[in-house]
Amino acid sequence: MSLIDRIPAIGFLRRLGRLRVFRVRGKSMAPALNDGDLLLVFERDKRDRPFQRGDVVVFRHPSVDKRMMLKRVAAIPGDRVELTNDRISVKTAKDKINSDAIPDIEWDLGKDEWFLLGDNLKSSLDSRRLGPIRDRWIKGRVSLRLWPFPVP
Repeated sequence: MSLIDRIPAIGFLRRLGRLRVFRVRGKSMAPALNDGDLLLVFERDKRDRPFQRGDVVVFRHPSVDKRMMLKRVAAIPGDRVELTNDRISVKTAKDKINSDAIPDIEWDLGKDEWFLLGDNLKSSLDSRRLGPIRDRWIKGRVSLRLWPFPVP
């Protein structure tokens, strides 16, 4: 982070240029985010903090037309994801990989791969079908729901 970015007002103004409005389409993130909700998304910048589990991100997958998709980060680079009988488990790099069940599918995420899931697992096209999402496909992080107004 440069000295100029440490001045709060300048850092804020610089980030304003990366703001985009995103409209939710579909029900894959329900009940947290619903069809028609308007979200404020910060486009990615190399100075941003890395994504963390639980962040909601916008990405474009090359096999899904040209549309942007919205999902939650379930696993980060270095994690192992196991899918067994429709049950998902995430093991971090420091967890022991000791499972009684043999997974149907498993992914060891590389240094630039993320596992993204919709909150509504029954109605979501996500990493379970698309596989790990490459870092360069992720366009930004959701920072705020604009409409309907969040209820405290």
